[in-house]
Formats: sequence, structure tokens, C-alpha cells
Amino acid sequence: MSKFNIEDEIEDQETKQNDEQQALNLQVINSLSDRNVRAWIWRILESSGVLASSYRDTNPHGTAFNEGKRSVGLGILDDIIAADPNIWVQIQTEWLNEIRGHQSDEK
Repeated sequence: MSKFNIEDEIEDQETKQNDEQQALNLQVINSLSDRNVRAWIWRILESSGVLASSYRDTNPHGTAFNEGKRSVGLGILDDIIAADPNIWVQIQTEWLNEIRGHQSDEK
């Protein structure tokens, strides 16, 4: 195989990966246009511990388990940010507004 053919093959593969990433980004953006889906994603990210430490002082197996959950959540978060970082900001803003709403209800 000549050098020219290898370079073409690499370029074709990069184009295919770029197209796949753009398709994934579009799926993420379309899915997260619904407020209920964004709230559901927040609950998944929260339960996966993406914003918390995985470390468990007394149990290394617990730490490993938590880090596995966190890894899944970070993958989801990475897809969201790659698609549109503003969606992640929107999810956080809606969550904060939800918390503030509950706090004002308690007063």
C-alpha cells in the first residue's frame, strides 16, 4: 500500500469519526431539549457521584465501586459538554432553581 493510500484511509477514518460525533451531538441536543429529560439526567449524574469524591476511608471496594459509577456519569457529562456546554449550564441552573424553590417553600 502506498503512502498516499494510507493518508487517504486515515483522512476517511477521521471524517467518519467526526460525522459520528456530530450525529451523537445532535442526538444529545435533541434529547436534552426537554426539561423533564434534563431533570432525569441531573438525577443520574447526581446518583453517579460526578460532583463528589469516590473515596471511602474504610472500604477500598466501596471506593472502586463508587469510581465505577462516577466513570459512567463522567461519560454522560462528557457527551453533554461535547454537544453543547450551554446545556450543562442550563441543567445546573434548573437544579439550583429547583433547590431554591424548595427552600422558599420550607420558610
